Amino acid sequence: MISEAANVNEWGEPQVPMSFESIRYNTTEKFARSELAILEHIQPHDPLCSLKNEIIKICSYHESCPELEMNYLLDTIKKLISLEPITPITGEESEWVDISDIDGGNTLYQNSRQGDIFKEKDRCKYLSAIIWNDGTSAFSGRAYVDNTCKELISSSQIIKEFPFVPKTFYLDVIPVPISKNEAEERNLHYIEDGNGDCHYNIIKNPKALNTVFKYYHIACI
Repeated sequence: MISEAANVNEWGEPQVPMSFESIRYNTTEKFARSELAILEHIQPHDPLCSLKNEIIKICSYHESCPELEMNYLLDTIKKLISLEPITPITGEESEWVDISDIDGGNTLYQNSRQGDIFKEKDRCKYLSAIIWNDGTSAFSGRAYVDNTCKELISSSQIIKEFPFVPKTFYLDVIPVPISKNEAEERNLHYIEDGNGDCHYNIIKNPKALNTVFKYYHIACI
């Protein structure tokens, strides 16, 4: 039974002193050890259990280097796991892999650090410079600047200079239905949806390209 003098909250439950956690777990590392021990006891086959020592090390580093922001650390780990570079692409010779043999002998190199960067004879392209969004899905490919359908913009854009930090711009497009016959007669770039219907895409706000082309050289098709 709790005495009247006990420290209780508004529901009559005993309150844990504010200093309790700091007394029990005075370091992030100790807290991590305790939580992982519980996990290991309850779910011994959880994949995190095999990484227990590595996780504890990371927690101890965070404790000893408070200036290292946790979000920055986690973002870096996430990038490395996803095979994303954490420093700019240099464009140096050591970064390129010759894949000319799969392009009919034409000069073509792929960047070993960022697989969607390619180098041709006199220029380098980033394939994911623009991602289109039609309201239902996001995709790479091509879209027309306006209804005249004269200027076609590709997701792939030309890198201005190195060092280069890959950056993707997300632009809205409007799908315009069209028959396959008409599209071919007009020599338009069109997309088939698999159900016999076709459409081409127009950029919703062409002015948004201004931001893209401050970062990349324009690559029209």
